[in-house]
Amino acid sequence: FAVQGGQNGTISQQDMETLAVWKHAWSKAGWKPRVLNIDHAQQYPRYDETIVRLKDVPMPENDDYNRFCYLRHFAMAAVGGGWMSDYDTVPINMTANAVDFADLPNDAKFTTYESYIPGLLVGSAEEWERIAESLVQEGIDSKE
Repeated sequence: FAVQGGQNGTISQQDMETLAVWKHAWSKAGWKPRVLNIDHAQQYPRYDETIVRLKDVPMPENDDYNRFCYLRHFAMAAVGGGWMSDYDTVPINMTANAVDFADLPNDAKFTTYESYIPGLLVGSAEEWERIAESLVQEGIDSKE
């Protein structure tokens, strides 16, 4: 999920270079990577409501960055689900031909392949939406 909002609403040169390396690595492994951004999150049917709800989630520092961490889940729901990786996660031993794209793993249930940093995730659009809504609600509830 590319954060558009650096100087003059653009992505920094360093982030652009990192994204280029990320995209090359995934492409070389046979995947068809695409970079999601706020435009994709805005396609989520309840985007406006979600933005209002996110204002009730405590975000101690760097509100924009934290808000985008939530919104990337809604972007994945809006584009139909599937695989998502952070831009600093590359497929060392995970080629596209080793993955059955017709069926997502674990019956398309939301799955994360990291325990702390969500660097590689997969699920159906419904699962992405379920997780996204749960994360926002958990954030709101944590304030109480």
